[in-house]
Amino acid sequence: MAEKENKNISESSLIGLVRKLEKSANMGFWEKNLLTGDYYWSDQFYEIFGLDPEKDSPSESLRLSCIHPEDREKSKTAYQNAIETGQSFKIEKRILRPDGEIRHIISESHIEKNEEGLPIKVYGIIKDISAEKFLQEKAERKKRELQSFFKNSKDLLIELDWDGVIQNISESSYQNLGYHPDELIGKYLKDLVFPEDLPETMQAARKVRSGEIVSNFKNRYIHKNGGIVNLEWSITTDPEYQVLFLIARNINENFKLENETKGLLERLNRAQKIAKLGYWELDMESRKLFWSDEIYRIWEISSEFEPDFNFFKSTIHPEDRDDFLATQDQALSESKPLDYVHRIILKDGKIKFVHERANIDFNPKTGKQVFRGTVQDITEEKLIENELKSRNHFIESALENISIGVAVNEISSGKATFMNNAFSEIYGWPKSTIKDVESFFKSAYPDPEYRAKISQQIMSDMQSGDPNRMQWQDIFITTQDGKQRVVSAKNIPILDQDLMISTVWDETDRYWAEQTLKKSNERFHLATEAITDAIFDWNILGKKIFWGKGYHHLFGYPEEMQYVPEGFWESCVHPDDLPQILEDIQKARKDPNAKKWEGNYRFKKADGTYAFVKEQTSIQRDKTGKAIRIVGALQDISQRKRYEESLKTLNQQLMISNRELEVSNKELEQFAYVASHDLQEPLRMISSFLGLIEKKYDEVLDEKGRQYISFAVEGAKRMRSIILDLLDFSRLKEASESKKWIPMSQIMEEVLLLNKKLIRDSGAKIVATALPTVYGQESGLIQLFNNLISNAIKYRKEEEKPKIKITAEEHENHWQFTVADNGIGIDPKYLDKIFIIFQRLHGREQYPGSGIGLSICKKITEIHGGKIWVESTLGEGSTFHFTLQKPKNE
Repeated sequence: MAEKENKNISESSLIGLVRKLEKSANMGFWEKNLLTGDYYWSDQFYEIFGLDPEKDSPSESLRLSCIHPEDREKSKTAYQNAIETGQSFKIEKRILRPDGEIRHIISESHIEKNEEGLPIKVYGIIKDISAEKFLQEKAERKKRELQSFFKNSKDLLIELDWDGVIQNISESSYQNLGYHPDELIGKYLKDLVFPEDLPETMQAARKVRSGEIVSNFKNRYIHKNGGIVNLEWSITTDPEYQVLFLIARNINENFKLENETKGLLERLNRAQKIAKLGYWELDMESRKLFWSDEIYRIWEISSEFEPDFNFFKSTIHPEDRDDFLATQDQALSESKPLDYVHRIILKDGKIKFVHERANIDFNPKTGKQVFRGTVQDITEEKLIENELKSRNHFIESALENISIGVAVNEISSGKATFMNNAFSEIYGWPKSTIKDVESFFKSAYPDPEYRAKISQQIMSDMQSGDPNRMQWQDIFITTQDGKQRVVSAKNIPILDQDLMISTVWDETDRYWAEQTLKKSNERFHLATEAITDAIFDWNILGKKIFWGKGYHHLFGYPEEMQYVPEGFWESCVHPDDLPQILEDIQKARKDPNAKKWEGNYRFKKADGTYAFVKEQTSIQRDKTGKAIRIVGALQDISQRKRYEESLKTLNQQLMISNRELEVSNKELEQFAYVASHDLQEPLRMISSFLGLIEKKYDEVLDEKGRQYISFAVEGAKRMRSIILDLLDFSRLKEASESKKWIPMSQIMEEVLLLNKKLIRDSGAKIVATALPTVYGQESGLIQLFNNLISNAIKYRKEEEKPKIKITAEEHENHWQFTVADNGIGIDPKYLDKIFIIFQRLHGREQYPGSGIGLSICKKITEIHGGKIWVESTLGEGSTFHFTLQKPKNE
C-alpha cells in the first residue's frame, strides 16, 4: 500500500514537473488516438491557442479553425502526409486566437505504429515563438531604419574597436574622404591621419579610452585623392564592448591645388604599403608579368623571383580559379574593368584573400595592349567579417546607449519607425502609446490650449525650413503618470527619405526627480491596499522587506505588520520547497540580465497552515548590474491546485472504469460465442425427436397435435437460424482473416451464385457497373453483399420484380459503394434502428429472418475501417451506402 502511495506521489510530482516545464518553455503537448479518435491537449496547448479547457473539447475541426487561414492548407497537408507515410514532420505556422491575436508557433509531430506497421497514434508538441518573431521583425525594421539614418547622414560616422580598427563607417566617407565604406572597413583609422597630426591624435585616443571626455577635437586626414581633410570630432565610448563611436564634421578649407599635387605621390605610396596594395602589369603579347614589391610581400616570396602568368594562375585557389579566369577573359574581350575577390594558396599552404582590380590599356610608346591593375590583401577583413556580421550597426549601439532620446518618424504619415528607450523614458510614455505624431502630441501635451500653442510653434518652425528654428528649449511636457518635465528638442528633416529625426534630452532638475520618487512611493502604498495580491518591496541594501495589506487579507498576518526582517520570509516557505526556491532566487539575483523572476511554492499562513502561492517579482539593479531592490506579489493559487488534484483523481477513476468496461465487453463477446455454439446441439435434438414423434405417432395424433409439432419444429429451426447468425456476428469481432487485394467483380460472381435460385424465382434484375479491386477480407465482403442483395430481393413489392443497381466511387482515402433497390422502402424514423442487432420492422410470417443481417453488415464495414448508412422513402425503395478504407501505404 505504501509503495502504491509513493508511486502515485511520484507520478503526481512528475506530472506537475512536466506542466511546469511546458509552461517554462511555452510549449504545449497534444496526442490523438487514430483508432479511437480520442484527442488530448495539455494545459499549455490550451493556453497558447487561447482556448478554455472547460468549454472547448479537443477536436480536429477546432484545431484547424484556430490555424491562420493562409497556413491552414499547409498544416492539413503536413498532417495528412504524416498519417499516410508514418513520417514525422515539423512546420512553422500562425494561429488565430479567439481574441483575434495572431501567434507564431512551431509544430512538431511523430507517428506511433503497431506491430503491423500501421499508424495508431499521433502525438506532438507546439512551441509559441511569437516573442522571437516579434523581436526578429522589430530588429529587421530597426536595422532598415538605422541603415537609412546611417546612409543619409552628412556627417562622418565611424565605429572603431579598442585598437582603432574601423568596424563600420557611414556612406558619407566617400564625400569626406573619397573612400567607399567597404574600402575602409578593417583598416586602422590612424593610417588615414595626416602624419604631423598623428602624435596628438594618438594622445587624444588614449584619453578617450581612459574615460576622459574629448570633444571638438580637430585634426587632418588624407583624402583618397591625396588632399588634406580637416575634421572636427565628437567621441563617445562603450567600455563594455570596447567600442569607440565617432561623429565628425568636415571643416576643410580650400587648399591650393599645388600643395595637393605635391604630396600626392608620397601619400599614395604610403597608402599602398599601409593598405597592402600592390601594382601589376601583364603584357598581352608576351604574357610577361610585372609585380610591385608589395605583391611579393603579399605572396610571401622573394622579389628576385620572376613571376609569369602561369605561376600566378597556379596560386589561385582551385575552387576560385575557373570563375576568376572566366571573369578576366570577359573583361579582356569586352574591354571592361576587372573587379574580383578570390583566394590564393601560398607555398606553405596558407590561404589569403585578395581583391583584384584592373583595366585594359595601350602603351603609347610600344602600341601594345597592357593589362594593368592592383591587388590588395584583404585577408584580415575577411577573417573579421563574421564578427562584423554578428554585431549591430554602431549607430544602433550608440543610439541605445546614449542618454539623448532619438526617434524617427515618416513625415507624410507621422508614424514612428524607430524610437530608442531614452526617448520613451524622457517623455514618460510607452512606445506603443506615442507611436505617431498625433498620439504623441495628445499624450505629452494633454492640456488642449497648451497643445495647440506648442503644436503651432513647432509646425511653423519646421515649415520654415530654417534648421536654427528646428530646435526648442524649455518645453514643458506631461508624462503618462501626470508628472511634468522640462525638455529640449531638435528635429532633423531628411526630405528625400520622407523621414524626420527627433532628438530630446531631459533638463528637469533634481527636485522634480525627488518629488517623482515620493509620489511613486505613495502610489505603491495605495496600490498594495487596492489589490488582492500580497505585495512586497524588498530593499536589499537596507535589509528590510515591506509587506502590503494582502498579507493580512490572504494569509491572516496582523495588519500592522508592514516591515519584516529578511529571514522571516524564509521561515514562511515550506521546508520541502525552500532549497529550490532559494537557489532559483539567488540565480536570478546574480544574473545581471535577469529583470524578472517567478515561482510557485507553499507559504505558511498565520494559523500555521500552508497556501499554494505564485510569486512574480521585478528586480531593480544598479549600474553594475547588482540587484538592489526586488518588488513583487504573491497570488494565492490554493483553489486552483485543489482543482488540479481533483482532475487527476477523476482521470484515474475514468481510466479504471474504461478498463473494466473493456473486460466486460470481452466477456460478453465470449459468452455470445460460447452460448450460440453450445445451444445448437440441444436444438438439433429437439428437432430430431419432434420429427421422430411425428413419424411414429402420426396415426395417433389428430390434426391439432400435428399442428403443434409443426409449430415446435419451425420454432426450433428459427432458433437455430438465429443462433447461427449470432455465431457469425460474434466471430466478426475477431477479424482474424488476413486482408488482400480482391476484385469486387469476383465477389459479385460468388454472391450471385449463392443466390441463384432466389434470383431466378423472384425474377430479380441485378446490375453492377465498374466495380474496383479493393483491399479486404474475402469472406466478409461476400457476406456483406450477400446480406444486402438477399434483403433487397426479400423486401420487394408484390406487384414488381426486384431491380438492384450496384455502383462504386473512388475517393482519396476510401471506396464508396451503393446498393439501390425498388423495394418496399423504410420509414425514415426507423433508418437508425435497422442496424441494431435483432431489430425487425416486420413480422416473421410476412418476411422471415433473424434481424441480425444488417448488424453483420455494419460490423463488416467497421472491420474494413468504413461505415454504412441508408437513404429510403417508404414505398419507393432503399439505397444502402457503405465505405471501405484504403490501406495507408497505397
